[in-house]
Amino acid sequence: MIQIALPPASIAVISVFHPAFSTHAEDALGRVHGTRLWEPIHIALLIAILAFDASLLVWLRSPGSKASAIGHLGVWINAGFYSAFIGADGLATTVLSHLAPSTLAQQSVTALFASPLVASLGWIGGAGWILAAVAIMAQRRKSGASLFPSVLLLVGVVWLTASHAPPLGIIGGTLITVGAIWESTLALKS
Repeated sequence: MIQIALPPASIAVISVFHPAFSTHAEDALGRVHGTRLWEPIHIALLIAILAFDASLLVWLRSPGSKASAIGHLGVWINAGFYSAFIGADGLATTVLSHLAPSTLAQQSVTALFASPLVASLGWIGGAGWILAAVAIMAQRRKSGASLFPSVLLLVGVVWLTASHAPPLGIIGGTLITVGAIWESTLALKS
């Protein structure tokens, strides 16, 4: 149970410490400099997200099936694209803010936060999560198992795709954790 419940629980806990999302571009540099936690939060988030991707492979337990292949593809899409998103959104902004003079740093960080390319990395990665969750639902439906855990997984990854910042990251991680515990409980009973 711990291998599928701990990663999303970690995402939820890490999201508690993430500065709240703001649509004001001028806040971008303040978010990076406003907390010494910005870089460690994103490093921890990257590790937790990759661990969550690995835990999804445990959920996809019907090797050779079409749903499993599609789910694995979704996991790999997420691992590649969402990791790049966290790298740009969380880590590159820190580097830029420390390397450049204040005005240039403000412009660079603001441009990075507002970049459609950076945003698309997150959305494509999130689509991979959604693809994996739908594949898991298809596997569960085919096997006649309860769909409730995979519905929680799907709703949770949709929330995480929308934002890993609070409150969405906390809600998404919590929903997935509950689904993972439910899934583990059902697996133990069978």
